[in-house]
Amino acid sequence: MKKTLLSFAIFGLLFSPKMFAAVDPANVATQFICNGENIKIPNAAAGTTYEISYSANPTPTPNDPITPTVGPSETTFAPKGTGYYYIAVKNSTTNCISDWQEIPVYVLDPLTISPTVADYCGPNASTTTFTSTVSAKDQNAQDANIAYQWYSVDNTSSAETKITGATNATLVPVATTAGVYKYKLKYAYYFNNKYYCAGDSGVLNVTVSDLPTKPTITIESPVSGI
Repeated sequence: MKKTLLSFAIFGLLFSPKMFAAVDPANVATQFICNGENIKIPNAAAGTTYEISYSANPTPTPNDPITPTVGPSETTFAPKGTGYYYIAVKNSTTNCISDWQEIPVYVLDPLTISPTVADYCGPNASTTTFTSTVSAKDQNAQDANIAYQWYSVDNTSSAETKITGATNATLVPVATTAGVYKYKLKYAYYFNNKYYCAGDSGVLNVTVSDLPTKPTITIESPVSGI
């Protein structure tokens, strides 16, 4: 009986969920990449090359090799999905290979956010709110993992200027003078103090109108005299 319990204990230790855990996006060691983008790393030092492999779960013996593309300064390769990427350095002369470096990588699903703006009358600026709706995001991205920044866009030069403090999903405009104003919303995932999968709304046109002149009406007498 003791031998059986010991066997189960060893099995549980070797095959515990922690050992074979999927990549945790909340882990500060996790690296992120957008779906459809390549992973980029600096080129190996002169006289060496990289050995690169993939595993969906942590392993001391990765065996799913990846053939990268070596450019002038960067080595790139297409990710095989969320998982663990292993990189070792191989000496081109001796063929000696270093230990593996394990890099947990989380592949983010696309982020799509659609803002809604509306024309308004100048005095009503403070009661007008532009909103935005998240129509597609990664299942593990929380509200705190989405960053927003609203911009004003110059009508003539199209220069974009950050609106100070406008880092929420909504924006209350401040323009009260009649005219056409242009805005843009930029957004991205935000994990471990870095931005990923940035997108923007394109230019949004808003027309601000003056109120009609206040009327000065006199009620006519119902009779012309007596």
